[in-house]
Amino acid sequence: MTGTVARWWHRVGRRCSQVGGLLLAFVLIGLTKACSREPSERKLRAQATSPGAESRRAAEERQMQALIQRLAAVEGLEHTLTRFNDSCARPYNGSIFEHMRSPYVLTCSMRAVAYFGVRGDMSEVLPRIRAAGIATWGPHDNEGRELPHAAGTVTHALSYHRARGRHPDGSLMSAPTLTAPGLRIDWDRADLPLPHR
Repeated sequence: MTGTVARWWHRVGRRCSQVGGLLLAFVLIGLTKACSREPSERKLRAQATSPGAESRRAAEERQMQALIQRLAAVEGLEHTLTRFNDSCARPYNGSIFEHMRSPYVLTCSMRAVAYFGVRGDMSEVLPRIRAAGIATWGPHDNEGRELPHAAGTVTHALSYHRARGRHPDGSLMSAPTLTAPGLRIDWDRADLPLPHR
């Protein structure tokens, strides 16, 4: 009888420890969920449409419009259309195994795509874009000169047009886009149409 009571007591103790462990796991999961609860969609929408956010959006849009107007003032460019994309979303925080938690609950961005027509030849308009001083196009050396064969510069774009997009050995040159921080200008090329983006 003593052996059966001891075995019975041992089984009860083992089951209690299993149930206790399972309950502890549920409690920990519940605490983790409660502590890491993200704001509701309603709160995020209220934050994205708050007066402060709206004023920051309006200021950003004014800066973009001013840049587009500066480009439209370049002789040979004719502004035809601007499309704005304004979006807000929750940041990607990774999985529970990744330690990538963002300090933000909401990230917003604004992007403008402006379409221009070109009167005349693009190789005549490119030096005017450079002369307008809108941005520092592409990489430059320590003295502020464009690197001669670097993509993103006006010099490279002009070389591209003169050589019709080919190196002397016949290989293709990199695309002649003009790039600057937060700004990129691309255009249709005679031998290669611009892909839709």
